[in-house]
Amino acid sequence: MIVLGIDPGLAERWSCVFAPGELEYTTKKSTTRRWLKNRRGRGKITPQAVESAMATACLASTIHDARDDLAWPNKPEPRAVRPSRDLRWLGPRRAAAHEAGGLMRRALVVLPLTLLLLAARIDPVFAQIPARVEPPYTLMDAESRVSLQVGAETPLRGNGPLTGYGYFFYTRPRFLDEDLYLRLVIPPGYIISELIHDHWPSQHSAVGVGVSGGLWADSQVQFRDGRFEEEESFSGHSAGATLAYYLRGPKIGGLLPLQGQIRANPRYIWYDRTDDTSHDFRLPDDTAIYDVRAGIRLGGVPPELFPEVALELSVWHAVSYRDKAGRYGLPERPEKSRHLTQRTWTRVGGIYTFSGTQVSAFLNAGIAEDADALSAFRLGGGSRLRAEFPLLLHGYNNEEISARRFLLVNLAYRFPIWPGQDRVHLQLLADYAWVDYIQGHRLPRSGLAGVGANLSVALTRRITLAVGYGYGVDAPRNGGFGGHAVNMQVEYKYWGW
Repeated sequence: MIVLGIDPGLAERWSCVFAPGELEYTTKKSTTRRWLKNRRGRGKITPQAVESAMATACLASTIHDARDDLAWPNKPEPRAVRPSRDLRWLGPRRAAAHEAGGLMRRALVVLPLTLLLLAARIDPVFAQIPARVEPPYTLMDAESRVSLQVGAETPLRGNGPLTGYGYFFYTRPRFLDEDLYLRLVIPPGYIISELIHDHWPSQHSAVGVGVSGGLWADSQVQFRDGRFEEEESFSGHSAGATLAYYLRGPKIGGLLPLQGQIRANPRYIWYDRTDDTSHDFRLPDDTAIYDVRAGIRLGGVPPELFPEVALELSVWHAVSYRDKAGRYGLPERPEKSRHLTQRTWTRVGGIYTFSGTQVSAFLNAGIAEDADALSAFRLGGGSRLRAEFPLLLHGYNNEEISARRFLLVNLAYRFPIWPGQDRVHLQLLADYAWVDYIQGHRLPRSGLAGVGANLSVALTRRITLAVGYGYGVDAPRNGGFGGHAVNMQVEYKYWGW
């Protein structure tokens, strides 16, 4: 086959634009005729010129796929012949370059602004520091992940704050080397990173090192009797390091990975007031903190908004030593931090999808020895991807409950709004927790129930939007019970790295 006198091998090299057997047809397209017309008076149409035009078309076609990707998971493979609108990029190279630059500039501007707007102080009345984010996934596996997670949650009753979070999540096996694994979590203002050397010091073990810290990484939000106490809330900034050891066991049933972990996280924290912190409030002393966590996990839950399948059984124990401990808080409501605290927790449950519907059930339980307000378990809220072990209670404020011991059950059922499609889903949620509170942070009831619903829409194959409502049955609000909250979560997943 000959096209414009060019060797057929050229067609194979740029098959991303032209399928075999279609080149002769595409030369009759108006866009190609315009390109040929523009070439008149500029010298001979050489193979290099045609190849350059095809390269430009291939770049622009890729950009359009990223922007207008409406291929749902059940959509068939695209046809060999691309729509004619893609072929217009065979026009002058400057036009394609301008379009490509515009799309990249928009992405570089819009994504960081989205993170900042949703994770910074966006409530003019009850302004709050950005919500804390923990690594959503510390399991080592062979999957590359690039995602952007953004969420916001606010109560409809009570004085609770609008809480936002956002972060860029990246995992990359075989990073620069066959045995290197990289994990990055980048919220606004700080970073959590880890570089892991796999198969060392033995074939089934790995060692990781990392750095973490930045602004708002250890901030504290205070609640009492269901009320947000902005005058007792404060910022916490930190700088630290991570040293981790991984030990892999056999895959149970050939599917479920078994992995043990020991993680050391020394860091230095310095505290600061927010605009709403009371001048009478005494901040905790700036201090070094040494955390060590060890555990074993069978399976794991992928760091996705709605994973299709998951199963996990894990047990963990953490020891934390605070170098400088003592009194802090308001004179009339003093708090006391402790030097040594310990926490033990477990999670068991799973997610299963069948016939287009999905069910999930998780049981979390924990106990904290010598806990204080800075080290207690924090329950509440409906944002699952803020932490690796989220303690969700829909209809309650984010981290409203400070627990010394707890037992928490989360149930969910998700199904398509109407049959025959996999784009719009409704998820029904039910939570129940039994809580033993830390001193000075008790709620009227020890048993806390919550229900909720999420409406999720797959805007594209990569972008999912979920909006939800939660009702806290036992949340104390305005002299009675019943908390109302709404939330929004957006997930952008990019595959192919």
